[in-house]
Amino acid sequence: MAEKDATVESALLGTWIDAEAKDTFVIGVKGDGYAFTYIEKSGTAYKFDGRLWKIGDAMVLDLVTTNEAPFHLPVHFAMRVWVDGDSLRMAFFDTDWFKKLVGEKLANQKVDDRLVITATPEAIRAFYLAYAGDDKAHGDPDTL
Repeated sequence: MAEKDATVESALLGTWIDAEAKDTFVIGVKGDGYAFTYIEKSGTAYKFDGRLWKIGDAMVLDLVTTNEAPFHLPVHFAMRVWVDGDSLRMAFFDTDWFKKLVGEKLANQKVDDRLVITATPEAIRAFYLAYAGDDKAHGDPDTL
């Protein structure tokens, strides 16, 4: 996805806690995107940089980890998000659906049991434009 097409949705900003109070998500502004922190109940925190794209009626948040670790590669992963007043719903793409469709629609390379997308950014953007809003694309959303 092109950086120039990213947007900021102010309704995403804030601290979001799941119903069982076991996970906390803190979303703030960082440059022209987001600083996203996921904090487990144990206190372990995972930090990400994020970009938001509006694709039709869908909002897709693309996250890249910023935690430092040896041999770490910054890998993108995306989730669909919905803001409903004071609730935030998030759903990762369904793994089986995603693997099948990516295998058919995007250039990729199989590494062990995983697909590594090798398609151009333009092809990935077209893929998301075509499929991100499909209700079959993601699992059941978590509500915060």
